[in-house]
Amino acid sequence: MFEGLEEFGLHNMEDKPLYQDEDDEKEIQPGPVSEKTNEAKYLFDSEVECPVCHSQVTVKRIRRSALRLLSRDTDSMPSYQDINPLHYDIWICNNCGYAATQSSFSQPLTRVEAELIQHNISSKWRPKEYPPLYDANIAVERFKLALVSATVRKARPIDIAMLCLKLGWIYRTMEDKDNEVNCLNQALIGLKSAYDKDPFPVAGMDESTLAFLIGDLSRRVGNHQDALHYLGRVITDRTAKGALKEKARDQRQLIIKAQRASESEASKAQETPDSTSEPPPPKGLKRLFRKNK
Repeated sequence: MFEGLEEFGLHNMEDKPLYQDEDDEKEIQPGPVSEKTNEAKYLFDSEVECPVCHSQVTVKRIRRSALRLLSRDTDSMPSYQDINPLHYDIWICNNCGYAATQSSFSQPLTRVEAELIQHNISSKWRPKEYPPLYDANIAVERFKLALVSATVRKARPIDIAMLCLKLGWIYRTMEDKDNEVNCLNQALIGLKSAYDKDPFPVAGMDESTLAFLIGDLSRRVGNHQDALHYLGRVITDRTAKGALKEKARDQRQLIIKAQRASESEASKAQETPDSTSEPPPPKGLKRLFRKNK
């Protein structure tokens, strides 16, 4: 999850776990931004104070009133015209290395949290200047830095989960399926923890909305058993909105169809002998000749 951050002075982060024990990806380099983009008209600079070192940080804000929503995936990933606001969602203090989402950057940290950042990040930090516009590769890098800060200061599982979810969305726009699934799996760890232990609302979601999100993400990563379990909770929840229940039923039908198709393919693979092998292989070896799915 943390590969590619060595240039910031953050070494040996690859094996660091995202979530803390309760008892105590592909490397991507920033790439060029297309000259055809109209992103600049949606952006403006602003000054905020870093909650760790209290220096003034120049950050980029989005003109939200100008955004035009084009679509939204079933797991709530939005797509906008001309710009992806997620590319600018992480603010970074170049003085101390603290990174967080816009919504949490200005929130005060405890003394212990600030000391953890200073000891584990600031003491090694090497600042970096970014171009005026951020592409998906830069956004990936900045989200990784935010995950480092969240992990170091022992943020709540739900906060880490939402960072992983948004990073997974960015990988989806890049059509990087492997890294997307990895991020969604990491997000599910924190989302399930929040569902079981945190008071609602959680990250702005009520119980049925969070259950649907967990179910949808479970479907996306191929965990159909968990998906059906959480979608079933939505469908049987008397307090859930009708539209959300209908979406849950739709997702459940997609899973059932996928399961039936998979079972049918597996059955055909077992029944159809390999025509190129003479004589046909023994039944016990049929698994070696199954078609790739």
